Amino acid sequence: MLSSVPGSTGALQGQIKREQSELNDWVTCVSAKTPKGKAEIQKISGEINAAKEQVARIESTQASGSASASDPVKFQAGHSEARGPGLLIDAWA
Repeated sequence: MLSSVPGSTGALQGQIKREQSELNDWVTCVSAKTPKGKAEIQKISGEINAAKEQVARIESTQASGSASASDPVKFQAGHSEARGPGLLIDAWA
């Protein structure tokens, strides 16, 4: 069950660890081969995968956000910008 704060990879990692432990319990349990056991294993596996995907999305967003922050001026083809104190020049080539 995904009940973490959006953007919190630490909380998601903790959730994944707890669910992985619960999954291991179910897999090694005697009732793992019963319909209920199989359903629980499938449910927990889905929750783990969803949490891992969410962590990957957050990390991807953070990585692209930090790349944008490190290079705040983006240039387009044929377009240049010069900046200085009180100076903003926008020239099209």
